[in-house]
Amino acid sequence: MFSFFRQFADNFIAQGDYALPFRLVDYLYKNFFLWSFQAGAANLDGVLRIPGRLIVVATFGIFGNLVASYFYLGLSYAIVAVSFWVFLRYFLKIRSLPLLIILTLLVALSPAFLGNTAKVGLVAAAGLLPLCLLFTKQFFRTNKFVYLFGIILCLNYSLIHPYNFTMNFVLTGMYALYLFIRYYRKTFKKYLPNVLLAGGAAILMSMYFILPIAAVGTIDKSVLSQDISTEPTDYSGIINIANAGDPISAFTLSKHVFLDFNYYTATTYILYTIGVLALYAVIIGLFLLKKESYSHHDRFILIGMLFAVTLFIFMSSGHAIASAIFQYLVTIPGGWIFRSPLKWQLYIPFFLITALAIQLKYFRGKRLRYILIALCVSLILQSSYLVTEIYTKLLTPRAVVTFSQLSAIPDGNRILYLTGSDCANYLNKNPSVNTELNQVLNSKQIQVKKTSQLNSGIVKASDYDYVLLCKEDGAKLSETQEKFTLKESFNTGAFRLYKNTINTAQTQTISQLYKTGDAGDLNQKTSFIDSTFSKRPGFLSQESIIDAPTLTQVYSGVSDTSVSGDKIAISRITSKNTSLLYNTKPIYYQQEGNIVNISPTAQNNYQKRDPKQSFELKHHDDATTKYIYHASAPIKNSIKNGSFESGPWTEKVEDCFNYDDQPDISMAISKDGSAEAKNNLALSASRHVACTSQNIDIKNAENLLLSFKYKSNDAKVAGYSLVFNDKNRSTYGARPKVAAGNWQNYSTVLPVPDDASHARLILYGYPKDQVIGTTTQYDAVSAYQIGDDVSGLFNIEKPQNTFHYTEAKIKTETISPAEKRITIPNASGMHAIKNKDTFSQNWQMLYKGKLSDAITPITVDGFDQGWIVDTEKLCAENDCQSNQGDGHLLEFTMRYKGQDMLVLGSIISGSTFLIIVVALLVRKIKNKHA
Repeated sequence: MFSFFRQFADNFIAQGDYALPFRLVDYLYKNFFLWSFQAGAANLDGVLRIPGRLIVVATFGIFGNLVASYFYLGLSYAIVAVSFWVFLRYFLKIRSLPLLIILTLLVALSPAFLGNTAKVGLVAAAGLLPLCLLFTKQFFRTNKFVYLFGIILCLNYSLIHPYNFTMNFVLTGMYALYLFIRYYRKTFKKYLPNVLLAGGAAILMSMYFILPIAAVGTIDKSVLSQDISTEPTDYSGIINIANAGDPISAFTLSKHVFLDFNYYTATTYILYTIGVLALYAVIIGLFLLKKESYSHHDRFILIGMLFAVTLFIFMSSGHAIASAIFQYLVTIPGGWIFRSPLKWQLYIPFFLITALAIQLKYFRGKRLRYILIALCVSLILQSSYLVTEIYTKLLTPRAVVTFSQLSAIPDGNRILYLTGSDCANYLNKNPSVNTELNQVLNSKQIQVKKTSQLNSGIVKASDYDYVLLCKEDGAKLSETQEKFTLKESFNTGAFRLYKNTINTAQTQTISQLYKTGDAGDLNQKTSFIDSTFSKRPGFLSQESIIDAPTLTQVYSGVSDTSVSGDKIAISRITSKNTSLLYNTKPIYYQQEGNIVNISPTAQNNYQKRDPKQSFELKHHDDATTKYIYHASAPIKNSIKNGSFESGPWTEKVEDCFNYDDQPDISMAISKDGSAEAKNNLALSASRHVACTSQNIDIKNAENLLLSFKYKSNDAKVAGYSLVFNDKNRSTYGARPKVAAGNWQNYSTVLPVPDDASHARLILYGYPKDQVIGTTTQYDAVSAYQIGDDVSGLFNIEKPQNTFHYTEAKIKTETISPAEKRITIPNASGMHAIKNKDTFSQNWQMLYKGKLSDAITPITVDGFDQGWIVDTEKLCAENDCQSNQGDGHLLEFTMRYKGQDMLVLGSIISGSTFLIIVVALLVRKIKNKHA
């Protein structure tokens, strides 16, 4: 269908909103099917941006990639320039051509807009506000529907970012309310038909996003996010770093803290600041010269504009009050649109130059020429260097050189992109490499999941076709725990691409599922099952309604731990049918009643169990089973003062999220209901993150048994990090959830890197939403250094009804990212189907176009989409096609129901737009001939 447009562009822009793909078909997918885009999680931004991208898509199809990129840039800044020009000419009645040019350039090329060049959609959306205000004024003056239609179009385009839509809608609405109250309160009846018609048209033209959102049932972006995360997205933390940082930076319209690109040197930043301050000097000077001459109407607007500038500077300044307002806003439904206060700065140039334009109406002759010269100097100082830097660092087209092999990956593959702090630092220092990497990853019809090394435990790498690693980060993980081989090295080893040697089909049936309570343990559990059973495992999430065996590591979530000499005793609650499995080395065991003694060395009356062997524990009425591990050497706790009886670990509380100079954290020794002995540690935080740490010396250990008790009445989670000093800076961490008011135990076994000699254990106290104070208590912290003979000790607790899943051949045909056809030619019994799409309740598996109780949706591996299909029940309800005695031929349709609403809404919105345009053209033609 799109074969005519499948053209390559060797040189093209790719950064931020310029991340254009190679082919039109991929661009259409990214913009029109992004609602599901092979991820299953609705992407609200992708839907809202559709109207703003229509013209660019058409340009892309006709002229290709490079022209479309520059056209998008030119269109965005042209929208700002034209919008403000028309506003000056017809709203403020300015007729001087030189004045119009200078004022328009001061807005269109302002530092606030240029600093957001990587996200020019924001620039264009903010720049539409002047047109909205002009159309509002013209409607109240003429009562013509065409002006209301213009407002609707501007607001729809503003939806390229919901924040801009909100700002434009609120400010336009406030101005309309002012005009209504001041002038037309008594005669509004004659305006009512046009207003009602416009309201209906606005609703119909918005159906392309109203219907899909209604289908999903939420506007909470933490639910709609496609990111890999075990926790909902917390936007409140971003608030504190995504602002100007201080009033001076906000005053000078700069992005001084949260930079997209670090353009300025020390010298050029001084020149730039002088240029902006010169603009303020001109405005203040003009006001002092002519303050008595302004008309009542102009004085009113002038004061309003200057007040708006002051308010916006304050809101983007990073002040504690402004930050608190944003932190509250992000907690309300849909409040994520306020997560970046920097966007307030996009509106400062408009109000500032409007105030300047009002004053310049009162100057003529030489005075006006001198003022224009001063404004030109200010414009040059502000923007000339910035424009040059943007062109050379961002807009210069680059060929795909470094990542040419990455660009050759076939469509339909999945890439796991693991990053770390070293990666971020490297890319910041090499912007051209960053640009090329973005352009390649955004150019293809592939799935890319990006996560940090700290969170890599929640990702099962074996389900991805490729793993891309920045520098050396995570290489050991992929090479040792997963079956990956090095495919390519880029940029002298700065990036490494590993290929999965196992066939990873998009959709597959799996014969065995294990229920897990925490997706964070997937890496260890995957490795265990893979090596023990020699097959790819699948894991059900805790929320799954299908009963399945539960796989748990013995040292994960133990109820009690006690150490004596060379013994570690762990007590836990087990079910009646429990298999104890061991994997890494032969072990020796002895069972006496409900006590199981385990030893890495042979002892009298102990039985030997080789790797991959298992044994059934004898059932006792007492459901508590105690495991006693006999080590080959005495075991000691590596944590000093683990119960805090000698006071805190550090003299002062540490700040582990110091994004500004206004922390609200503390640390104290508490005697309130300690879990062990008399004292415990209390970490309190309202802003930033309170933490404390202790260094651990590592000596001939292969594993670290970490355990601590925690409690809180108001925090959502506790947390820890363990950072080793090996060459890869291996880091482990978790945020166990808090059951309010109760002491809980956390315990886990962590592998020690071969070249590590030290580790740093960090305990955290997190505020709630970065604004509500919490206190988290810790006690009984221990870290025992042990060998590798317990790393593979697991329980499998069997349910009363264990399903047998039949592994079958399966065929998948992708109709679109929102629809797939799945065929099982030999279906019989129970089938567990796993699909590599993020789990969502909106994915539906239909048989003969209908839902069935025989098809149960489940979450597999913590985040993948899956189903259990009961073939016998399904065929009892339906007339299934027999496959010559070899089971049944079943054909399913996997659909994302939000996509149906997107298509329907787009048809309604597009039809409404065409009908209105045709009606306005017909009316204009009739009036012309009348």
